[in-house]
Order: sequence, then C-alpha cells, then structure tokens
Amino acid sequence: MRNELAESADCADFEHLLATFQGKGSAGHLWRAYLDHMAAAVHCRPAVLDSLTRLKEAGWSIGVATDGASDIRHAKARATGLNELIDGIAACGDIDVRSQDVRLFELAAARYGTQSTPGGWMTGTTRSPTSPAVRRQVAHDPGARACPARGFRDSAPPG
Repeated sequence: MRNELAESADCADFEHLLATFQGKGSAGHLWRAYLDHMAAAVHCRPAVLDSLTRLKEAGWSIGVATDGASDIRHAKARATGLNELIDGIAACGDIDVRSQDVRLFELAAARYGTQSTPGGWMTGTTRSPTSPAVRRQVAHDPGARACPARGFRDSAPPG
C-alpha cells in the first residue's frame, strides 16, 4: 500500500487503508489531511514565481501538465502561489494516462481554451531535455522547444 500511495494517491486509497487497518473516521477526512500535508511540504522559489509573473505580464498563457492526482496538484499550486500565475492544470489522474502521453498535453491545451500548436515551448521538472516526456512531446510537435525547469522542490524552503 505504501508504494501505491507514493506512486499516486487518491481518496479511494484511504478507504482501502481504513478497511485494511479497521481505522476510525472517514476516508474523506484522511484524504483532506493528506492533501494539506502534501501541500505544506512544497515551495516554489521566488525566482521561479518572479519569472512566471514576467511571462504573464508579457501576455503568455501558462498551463501545467503534470503527473498524479488533480487534487494534490491543485493543493500544491495553491500552497506555492502558482495558482495565481497559471491558467490551469491538467493532471494525468484526470484522464488516466501517464505523464509521457501526448493526450495530457492535448487536454492541457483544451482546458486553456487553445490547441496544441506547432512550435510551442515545453518546460518541466525533468532533469534532462531527452527525458521520455520531452521526447514524446517533441515527436508529436517537431517544432517544440524544451528546457528543464528547476526550483520546485518537495521540501520546505531553506532556513
């Protein structure tokens, strides 16, 4: 069960935990507490927020295509202040695909009222511009430009 939660948790996992360990309370309450703890564990560096602010001020649309459950991603965006700077989030859990699937990028574009057009930019927390997610998106859009992003960590900000 621990591996399942680490991979991608949702409220149903907490129903399973309560049943397995004869726990008390509601799965919904545990799920909300989990979301709060996950959101409290992240931060976004000021330089990243400043850069996104400049992009928004310059008229860029900013969407997030990410792995995992939508609830967790939205909670993290609110906790870090990203929700004020992005136009929306498309999470793999929304359509039951993996993060490398081009359909995630298509969902993201549709949610932002646009289409995935040739020659766009893609950035991410990937460590390499040759990661599977980047390779698949560039294969889908040979004109796409990609760069890795740094600055979003699953830990508290330094001292």
